[in-house]
This record gives sequence, C-alpha cells and structure tokens, in this order.
Amino acid sequence: MVIGFYSFKNIPSSTLSPYYNKKVLFELKVLTHPVKGKSKYHHFEAFVSRLGRIRTSLKIKVFARIDHLKWGDRLTVKGTLHPFKTHNFTEPDQTFKRSDLAGILFINRKSQIVRHEPSSNFLIKWGIFLRKDIARYLDKYYMPVQKSFIKASLLGDRTNIPAPLKDIFIKTGTIHILAISGLHVGIITLILLSITGFFAIPDKIRLIIILLLLIIYNHIIGYRVPAIRSTVMFFSMLVCLFFDRDRNYLNSLFLAAFFILLLDPQSLKSLSFQLSFLATAGIIIFTPCIENIFKKSRLYSVKVVRYFLKLISASIAAQILIFPLLLFHFKMFAYSAVLANMIAIPSMTLILALAIAGYIFFHLMGFFSAVLGSINNLLIALMTYGLEQFHFIKPLSFYIRMEFFLFYFLLVVIIFHKRLILLTITKSQTTWKTALILSLFILIVLCASFTNHDHPQTPLGIYIFPTSGKSIVICTGEKRYILIDGGSSTDARRHIIPFLKKRNNRILHYIFLTSPLNERMEGLLDIIKNFKTGSFIDTGKISPVYNYHRLLELITDKNIPYNIASRGDKFQVDNIELEILNPPRGLFQPVASYKVKDSVNIKNNSMVIKLNKDGKSIIFISPIERRAVKDLHRSQSNKLRSDILVLSEFNHKDYSLYRLLESIRPRTIIVTSRYPAHEKESREVLNQLARDYNAEMIYTDEKGACRIYERERRWEVETSL
Repeated sequence: MVIGFYSFKNIPSSTLSPYYNKKVLFELKVLTHPVKGKSKYHHFEAFVSRLGRIRTSLKIKVFARIDHLKWGDRLTVKGTLHPFKTHNFTEPDQTFKRSDLAGILFINRKSQIVRHEPSSNFLIKWGIFLRKDIARYLDKYYMPVQKSFIKASLLGDRTNIPAPLKDIFIKTGTIHILAISGLHVGIITLILLSITGFFAIPDKIRLIIILLLLIIYNHIIGYRVPAIRSTVMFFSMLVCLFFDRDRNYLNSLFLAAFFILLLDPQSLKSLSFQLSFLATAGIIIFTPCIENIFKKSRLYSVKVVRYFLKLISASIAAQILIFPLLLFHFKMFAYSAVLANMIAIPSMTLILALAIAGYIFFHLMGFFSAVLGSINNLLIALMTYGLEQFHFIKPLSFYIRMEFFLFYFLLVVIIFHKRLILLTITKSQTTWKTALILSLFILIVLCASFTNHDHPQTPLGIYIFPTSGKSIVICTGEKRYILIDGGSSTDARRHIIPFLKKRNNRILHYIFLTSPLNERMEGLLDIIKNFKTGSFIDTGKISPVYNYHRLLELITDKNIPYNIASRGDKFQVDNIELEILNPPRGLFQPVASYKVKDSVNIKNNSMVIKLNKDGKSIIFISPIERRAVKDLHRSQSNKLRSDILVLSEFNHKDYSLYRLLESIRPRTIIVTSRYPAHEKESREVLNQLARDYNAEMIYTDEKGACRIYERERRWEVETSL
C-alpha cells in the first residue's frame, strides 16, 4: 500500500494540459537508447525534470532528427509538448494505453537544443560501445529478418521487425520472446553459469562475476523493467547465499518492485511492469501446485518428459495472473500459447546461446562466429515455421468489464488455496466437491455475463493513412469495409494490408478506384490478392499505364464484379450512402490540343465521392483539374455543402478551386498529399483559406494517420499523434 500510494502520488495528472501545444523549455534526461525507426527520426524515452518554470517528474516520448544523442545525456530543449494519443492507426497491434507517458516532443534541428551534457558515466559508455559492437556483429553474419529477431530479443530493438513476423508471434501468444523480459535474463544467466562452469572458480565468485555481467547487460539494453527485476532478484538470492539464509522468491520479487518504484514511481502504470511482475508471481506461487498434478503420472519419471511437463507448468502458471490483463488490453486470448511456447522457449534458449557464443568469437575466430551465425539463421527460420503452423488457430476475442477481475481472482483463490483444494483432495472429499462446484458456478457466471466471444458492433470509422500514395478505408457499423484507392505497393504492404488483417477482416465490400494513376492503383494489386472483393468500382477512363492493365486482368481472373460509376450513382452499405459527384456520364471528352496533357484528361475524370449518414456528409476529392471543378460548381453546387473535405492535392494557381471551397464551406479540411518544398506556397494559401472559412486544417504528413468518427451527432477527427 505504501508503494502504491507513493507511486500514484508522483504520477502526473491533467495539470499538464495548459502546457500542451506551447513552446517551453524542457530539462531532459535520456532514459533509453535512441533507436532509428523507418522514418528519419530517432525515438527514445526521456525523463523531464523541469518544464518551463516548474519542477516535474514526467516521462515523455521524444522524436529527434539528431544522431549524436546517447542514453544518459542531459538536455535543455526548446520545443512543444504534444499530448500522447493512445492509438496508432498504422500499427493497430499497438493500441494499448501507455499511461506512463505524458506526451510527445519533436526535435527537428540542432538549434532547438539549448544545452547538451553528454553522460560521463563509465558503465554507460561501455554499454553503448558494446551495444554498437553487438549490432555490428549481427549486421555482418545474420540475414535481415533473423537480424531483426535477434536485435529485438537480445538488445530490445523492435523497430525493424517485419509485420508478418510480428503477426505470427501475436496470434500464437509468443510475442513476449520479442521483448526483453525475465525469460531472456534467466536464459542469459543459465548460459553464463554454463560458460563459467568450465573454469575452476569457487561458486560464490562465479555468482559475483555473473552479477557484474548482468549489470553490464542492463547498461547494454538500457535498464528495462523486466531486466532490473531479474537482476535484483538474483542479487537478493546471492545475499542469502553469502549469509546462509533461506531463499524466498516472493520477498525477492517485492524487493525488486520496491527498488524499481523507488527510482521511477511511474513504472507502476507501465504495462511491461505489470505483466513482468504478475507473470513472475504466478510462476512462483502456482508452478508447484500444477507440478503436483503432473507428478502422479508415471511418465514424470522420464527425464525428457519431466522437462516438458515443468515447462508446461511454468507456462500455465505465468498465464494465470496476467490472463485478465491481456484480455483487458489486447481483447484476445491465444489458447494455442501453451503448445507454441513449448517450441518457442527451448528454441529461444538455443538461439540466444549461439548468439552469445558467436559474439564471443567475433573478435577471436571470425570463421567460427560466421558458422554459428549461419546455424542461428536456420534455427530462427525453423522456429518461425513451427510457430506458423499454429497461426491458423485464431485467438478468441473477449470484451470484458471491470467486474471480471473481481470474479476471476476469486475463482483463482478458490481453486489454488491449499485449504480448499490441495489438502482436501486426500482428506475431505466433501470439501473438495463443494469447492469444485462453487468454482464451476463462478466460471459459468463469468462466461455468461462478463465475456463475449462475438465482436460487438463497430461504430463507423474512416481511416486515412499518411502514405506516399493515397488510400482511405471506411469501416461501417456492421464491420463491413470499403476501400477508396490502394496507394503505392509499399503503402499497401506496410499499412493497409496489416491494418485490415489486424481487424480479422478478409472481405472488402467495395473497392473504388478514383483515378487510374499509379500512386492510387499500384497497391490494389497486392490488396486484391490478399482479400476477397465484393465489387470493383471504376470511372471507365482507360489509362495506358501498364499497372492498370495488370489490375484489370487480375479482376477478370478472380471473377470480381466490375462496375463503372458516374454522376448520380449511389451505393448503399449498411447505414451509409456513397454518392458519386464526378465524372459525368460519358466522361469528359479529351481536349484536342497539344497543350493539354493526357494526365489532365485523366484527372478531370477522377472520382469525387460524397459520404452521407444521418444528415452529415464528407466529400473525398481526388486530383481534379479546372474543367471538372467548373462543372461541379455549375451542376452540383447544391450537393457540395459538407462538414469535412478530404483533399489529395491543392494547386494555388488553379483559381477555380477557390470557388469549390466557397460552395463546400467545410468545418475541417484534411490534406493527404505530402507536399514537397516547392509547393510551400500552396500550403500557405490553403491555410489562409481555412482561416477565412474558420475551418480546421489537418495535414497527414504532419499529424500522422487520421480517423473520422461520429460523436454526439457530429464528425470528430482524431490523429495518431
């Protein structure tokens, strides 16, 4: 209780809201190793000791376009703190709440750093050097996918893991092996014990050496919560050994929790802290109880069988306490996790052992290190293939309320409390039967009242991705999906396909191709191969581009219904209506002039779509030229009024677009184009127009992915930053 009170007392509250979106001075300390993601930014977590003129104890996420920042550095930065959003639409698996982070800070140039004090800690410098050296070894001897796996499990760098590989680990319940946890530290400790066992060193000195190596390893990975917990527990057991005291694992666990919360009280709100300590507590408390059940089997005397039974016992015990937490955050339970972990954990032990041995020989015997790296490449591929066999077993989806926790832990107490079950199995059959009946009754109540295996009705959501191409996904209230354009091939593989797969969706009700431009149709080739399509809607404008003919051939091969839409056509999907405002029937005929390029004729015939729902509307405008704009303003002005306008491009020299905005008068303008530097003038003009119409401007290249949803009879826009 004292730890909990002290922790929550020091956790920042909503008093930060006056400082959001304002430029102030920050005094920071870099808490994690800066890692470069897929963008130009290096991201890391930082501790804020001063915000403006007030002293704080906050933890924030920092994105910096600067290479020389290191873990442990102290900075004074002039910047703007943005509120931390809980959803990342481009990576849907990262949707759990990071309540320990107070906000996001961007450092775009060196001039924002007022003062920079590099860390003078000798151990930190050694940790950074070893981390870079290990990364250099992995870059030399490992294949790209295997390298990303080893970097995640050994160094904690998960930035370059391919989405399909991550999806396999999520669906099989083995995602924990991709993050630094007590399992990894335990495996590394066993490997170090085996290596030091070859030398004639007294046991106590061996343990001290291993403790020092674990401290160095913490500096390599940046003192993550699970690694600190394992190191503190190992240290407490070492103290018990020196003073000849009985070892109590629960006391060691509570000592580690006290030590971590004393240094960083906000860790209590971190999901990694909660999962790490609950899983370890479950292993300590429940593993002996589960092993007692297996000991009655005759096969328990066989050494190999006994090893796997102990592994199963520990895996089940670890899941007992974290089970409700996983349901609450991830809304799913992979019941194939026990069997999948029987493949993952032994394989992980061997893979880490070979990786450590390969690094030891990296500077001594390069050939031997290369051989071990090749073996590890094969082992990782085989382990991934083995886990992929469980991938077809879909996890169960659960949607729980807070009452679930009360009844669940009550059921755990009834089953595992030794006075109710374990001792009464041999003494009193009546008590055992009573407890079992009560347990089953509570289990039935839980299943009937507090969980739901079916997906609930999903509210309308419109998702716009910050991609180089253009693509919009519409999810209706009945969980039907509509796709407007497919973006580039890279966008489809990185954003759209993983987004749809994470929502267990395999059918696209409609696909609209607004214009046969390469940046809009290239990704459709990959999307149509991965998803069943109800109907394909096109403008009928033939394009000479090779990818367009490939797309038409693919639609024919898959027997997808092909329709040509024109002005006045309406498509009803559940409770929304999609109305086509452009092109007109018969299309705009090409202008016979050498000054008019073919791309202009294609853009004039681009599709303009209006989404209507309960008196509210959104207009999606593809890149259209002056001829189409004038025609829309003349013949469709009564239908152009809308709450939100989604623009792909805006040319400030095309004055007819100003008349179009005058007719629409949107409350929010979303621009999906990534404006190059020479189009800065277009952005300035558009910002001025938004101010004139009192509209909010959102650029996806600045704000990230956008989601449009309904709230209190109006549209709301949420961005991923």
